[in-house]
Amino acid sequence: MDARQFIAELKSRGVYRVAALYCAGAWALLQVADVFSPMLGLPDNAVTLVLLATAIGFPVALLLAWRFDLTARGVVAAPPTVTPSRRMNLPLPFVLELLLILALTLSVGYLYLDRLTPGQVAEGGRAGGVQQGRPSVAVMPFLNMSSGEDMDYLGDGLAEEILNLLSRLSELNVAARTASFYFRDKDVDLRDIAERLGVGHVLEGSVRRDGSHVRVTAQLVETASGFQVWSAAYDRDMGGLLALQEDIARSVVESLQVVLSEQSSQLLTREYEIEAVSYDYYLHGRDYLRKQMDESNLSAAVSFFRRALEVSTDFADAWAGLCDGLLKQYEINRRSADFLEGESACQRALELDKEAVSVYIALGNLYRVSGKYGRALDAFNNALSLNPAAVDAYRGRGNTFAAMNQPSQVESDLTTAVELQPNFWGAYNDLAAYYFESGQFERAIPLLQRVASLNPDSETAWNNLGSAFYMIGEPGQAAQAWERSVAQAPTAISLSNLGGSLFFAGKIHEAADKYEQAVQLAPENFEYWGYLGETLQLIPGRRNEAQSALERAIDLGNSRLAINPNDALARAMVASYLARLGRAAEAVRLLDDSLESGERSMYELYDRAVAFTVLGRMGEAVSALESAVELGYPVALLSLDRNFADLRREPRFATLVRGTDPLPAAATFKEIGNGKYP
Repeated sequence: MDARQFIAELKSRGVYRVAALYCAGAWALLQVADVFSPMLGLPDNAVTLVLLATAIGFPVALLLAWRFDLTARGVVAAPPTVTPSRRMNLPLPFVLELLLILALTLSVGYLYLDRLTPGQVAEGGRAGGVQQGRPSVAVMPFLNMSSGEDMDYLGDGLAEEILNLLSRLSELNVAARTASFYFRDKDVDLRDIAERLGVGHVLEGSVRRDGSHVRVTAQLVETASGFQVWSAAYDRDMGGLLALQEDIARSVVESLQVVLSEQSSQLLTREYEIEAVSYDYYLHGRDYLRKQMDESNLSAAVSFFRRALEVSTDFADAWAGLCDGLLKQYEINRRSADFLEGESACQRALELDKEAVSVYIALGNLYRVSGKYGRALDAFNNALSLNPAAVDAYRGRGNTFAAMNQPSQVESDLTTAVELQPNFWGAYNDLAAYYFESGQFERAIPLLQRVASLNPDSETAWNNLGSAFYMIGEPGQAAQAWERSVAQAPTAISLSNLGGSLFFAGKIHEAADKYEQAVQLAPENFEYWGYLGETLQLIPGRRNEAQSALERAIDLGNSRLAINPNDALARAMVASYLARLGRAAEAVRLLDDSLESGERSMYELYDRAVAFTVLGRMGEAVSALESAVELGYPVALLSLDRNFADLRREPRFATLVRGTDPLPAAATFKEIGNGKYP
């Protein structure tokens, strides 16, 4: 059959009409699927599945059209083959009809074939659970146009709340706050920002406040073209800012032509009864939580959240903020009262808003710190089900897996957090902390260097970097980092670490002075009291002070264990304090309990060795140190350690440290990895 006869057969059997009808029907079906799949809550690949089905059905329809005809009598075999004339002229309508069929086929393929390309990520697609093929946007800090610099909190807070609202919409991909806020006050082109954040649109704006009156401008820019998609200006009083957030979020959604599900639509139509002054206090509190996590900033944040709740008692976000602030205070100072009040605040926030991602994250961290790992994982999973790009949920879940000693899950979650927030120091810090605490110092150092470059004003960042350098035997680089840390701020951690360096250098009086300063800054941290007591025992005439410090350390340590009985490190440390006070039976009981817990870290094993040494059980002390070294504790540090002076007569200990060059007595900290990383 030649080409002319084949074309004649196509026309005779109606194949081209079937092709045209099929393409038109497929086009309509795909349009309907594209519009209604988000509204019906179908998975993001629903349209792709429809496209695959129609693509598979196309050749089947053509084959059936070739073989059968649909007549009034039903489906019958196609008529016999036609014999074309020697010169067959194709009529113009037929040619146009054939071209229309080809055009329809090509247009469907062009517009939808990209959905079938493996691994292709549409605008804003990222790893870690972020949905692909959805519009993406980054929300930048709103510029402060008010007369005072102290008004920056207003623009930052408004932008953050809009970002949080948009990130709860499952139909959008939204860059994390810490990633977009990294570019605050930086002279970077919007296109560069969009490329680095992997988004197609950027929302920016400004805020000007005059008394209770606020003027807000906002604009949405398509970064590929640089054109403004939408802009608006609003004049509101402070009490109207909550509703304004929803107005701006709705405008962004409409401009991006996003069809929202019913659940997402409800998030943009909530009614608020929050007093203006309460909301202002809330924004102040959030501003302090965005700062470096030191005691003064956290205290200010908690104070502002309390004031917000005094005015508006049912303000769920303020309860969540109070929970965050109190929990972070507890992690620094170990005050049981902060933990208990934080737990109550979290529960109250959850009662008021069961869809708040921030509340589940705060609850997850609270359960993690208290050793309730199963409940912590449930809370973080709830947060991720509401927002698959919730970086803090990945961080919290990863840290929970670390506490549960599940390395593969730790690296998976924390690496995802780093990928989602490539310009946020906190995600790098968590991963570095995991490597540090598991003795993988070489892997921690580049991450800590990244932390220091992203957060150069953080004393903790430089302190941690110095600790890592020291643990790999680079005291010169360690000293430089520590000096920079102390220059930033003399925190309780940095003072304690300086005390450790002086202790190992044999400068006992100076070490005691640093520990006393650390205790003044963090009077409910049992570890600092313990270090102080251990040091004072070596100073003639201060034995009574040493006993009081160790008793205080025991009381505070027991409070910690009441909150988290699974804290094996705390058990080992408290056991060493009890041993120093001659309370051997209590010390042994705690050491036995620690064995039953099944948790092992080189730091816990170190403190077990200290306790066994004080108890005179030298064989068990050396065994604990051998295990600590196997987990990564540097052997060179042991020969400097005054706590093991009595072990140096033990042959196994001598064998353990033989052939090592003691590091210069610059500093070494057994508390590394326990509360070191914010």
